[in-house]
Amino acid sequence: MSILDKTRKSKDPLKQPDMFVSTVDRGWSVVERNSKIVTTLVALLFLGAIVYVSMDFLNRRADRKGSEDLYKVEAQYLKLKDGFEKAKTPEPPPAKDPTKDPKDKTETAKTEPPAQPASGDLQKDYGSVLPGLEQVADKHAGQSAGAQAAVIAADLYLEYKDPDKAVAVLDKVVTKQSSNDLMYGVAHLLRGSALAAKGDCNQAVSDWQKVVDSKNNKFLHPDALLKSGVCYETLKQSEKAMEMYKKVTQDHADTQAAQAAKTYLRAMETTANSAQPNAG
Repeated sequence: MSILDKTRKSKDPLKQPDMFVSTVDRGWSVVERNSKIVTTLVALLFLGAIVYVSMDFLNRRADRKGSEDLYKVEAQYLKLKDGFEKAKTPEPPPAKDPTKDPKDKTETAKTEPPAQPASGDLQKDYGSVLPGLEQVADKHAGQSAGAQAAVIAADLYLEYKDPDKAVAVLDKVVTKQSSNDLMYGVAHLLRGSALAAKGDCNQAVSDWQKVVDSKNNKFLHPDALLKSGVCYETLKQSEKAMEMYKKVTQDHADTQAAQAAKTYLRAMETTANSAQPNAG
């Protein structure tokens, strides 16, 4: 017997169901009539929760594995890079201890062999780590670790004047990064630089525009705008170039990019003024 039926048996008008009780009773009757549907919906929601938790677990596990794979190859890369940097500015020999007897040979200083400078040949210098970086970029293309590996590899390719390979390795990850992520902006900024180095300024500007459109990568906007201005100058699109430079100086006045943009803008204005015919 429902709540409503029990209440109707009372002859006392004060005990007749009010609007709230009637509504609750009707709602419960609907639930009773559609119990199978409700049960199915609950089951689907429960299943959805399980799937979400499982996917979250798998994603976290994949991220962790990607980070581990990146760490191994990045450690090798940083060791090589640090050695080349030390070779540029070798450390002075340690000062001699004046209190120590030069004839005393009980303690001999252990010195590491001097660091060797980079050869200028990419394979000789970083050939031992490049395959590992590209493998991480392939294997974890949709994760931050994959994007980081691709950026490191692309940066090396650009340093050694091989923009084609820089673009190729970045192509593995750029379309698989969320526009809200940091590595989305970094990868597109670097890909634009690689494309510009190839002479493809039109496509480079398109990549940099993606950076500007990403609100979560605002700190990269000044560089993207400045690079766009330089490319527009290369394309002989002076108005577009000046527009980019002005946007940098107005919206990001406290950045190094803004200082560079002011210099480029003055140079363009000077060139434009000198090109005008003298009056009279």
